[in-house]
Amino acid sequence: MTTRWLRLAEAVRGWAKANPHEYALIYGSPVPGYRAPEDTIAPAARVSLLLMGLLVDGVAAGEVDTREEATPRPVHADMALLRALAAPGVPDAVLSRGLAAWAQLFGLISP
Repeated sequence: MTTRWLRLAEAVRGWAKANPHEYALIYGSPVPGYRAPEDTIAPAARVSLLLMGLLVDGVAAGEVDTREEATPRPVHADMALLRALAAPGVPDAVLSRGLAAWAQLFGLISP
């Protein structure tokens, strides 16, 4: 799983460096009042869905620590929605760590 995560991170960074304007359109600061066209939403979510797939695979293979941590009730409800959408079988604690890793990756790439 670590190798797949590193490859994903390197691919995102490489694409961002090679396509800075497109990267900024997808992952940059939101423009007030802007609503993305429907046909752009799925491509923009592709990297996030790949990360969720990594978590699903890692949990299924026993490569990820799945010990639960206390999750506030509102956060648990949000995690349940995310789990239903893209991460079946992934516990709240793993989703939380995955989202933190995603945020760090994009935080490090974005200017």
